[in-house]
Amino acid sequence: MRLLITILILISLVFTSTSAYNDKPDFGVISSVFSGADIAMPSEGSGLLINPGYPLTEHSYNLSCNYTNHYNIAGLNSNSITSRLSIGRYVLGAEYAGFGKNNLYGENNFRISGGVRLHKHFYAGLMYEYLSLDIGSYTNYASFGSIGFSGGYNNGTLGIAASVSGIKLNSKNIGDEEINKLYLGGLSYRIANLSTLYLCFGSHSPGEWLGLGQSISLNQIVSIHLGLRSKPTTPAMGISLSQGFIRIGYSYRYHPVLGDTHQAGLILNLKRKEE
Repeated sequence: MRLLITILILISLVFTSTSAYNDKPDFGVISSVFSGADIAMPSEGSGLLINPGYPLTEHSYNLSCNYTNHYNIAGLNSNSITSRLSIGRYVLGAEYAGFGKNNLYGENNFRISGGVRLHKHFYAGLMYEYLSLDIGSYTNYASFGSIGFSGGYNNGTLGIAASVSGIKLNSKNIGDEEINKLYLGGLSYRIANLSTLYLCFGSHSPGEWLGLGQSISLNQIVSIHLGLRSKPTTPAMGISLSQGFIRIGYSYRYHPVLGDTHQAGLILNLKRKEE
């Protein structure tokens, strides 16, 4: 029975995977708890999909690595590595994300991005994504190139942002009806250094959804993260531990039909020392 479910999931992914949300977002171990709700103030280690133009602290470097097992199905895993470099007003990003089931099916996503601070609190960004699909012994059976944009406002307490990805540039063996854009728009509000509240609206091929989330700092080391997504109602929770420039995290999401998804991540956050 589990094998049948796995095959059905993979078949659906073949036809809906291009730049897809598919309940398997490359958002990062903390951001995945919120289903995109932290778009206006992305969490440390967030993927480029959520907000490619978001400015980091000036003169900083962020590297995150994530591993996910989907629905407790052996071999149905994804991995991602995201790198962001901030120099003054500008931020550059590069990302690889892979997803698949052993040798049956595989996705390889490559993304690059650039962002610029337009004003003290306003910013904008651009992302290019290339996706290739491997099906069985057919390597690069299908491919898809697209661009995305993001922009927003952030004054340190209040954040407002929107993004769109999956705007087609070219494709191979993928029809236009199989290419779906991902839209995100959200608000964030930070309460001192104690907690941050998140709200977003998202739209993709499965439909529209609302995402809610909250991060709570228990102390300088431990933070907990809570999230809820509609359609279907998907609760999520996570925990992260910080020490110096290292942060490790774990998140759990429960899909009412498909079951459990577990994700673990490592985040390195390097900043230039103040003179």
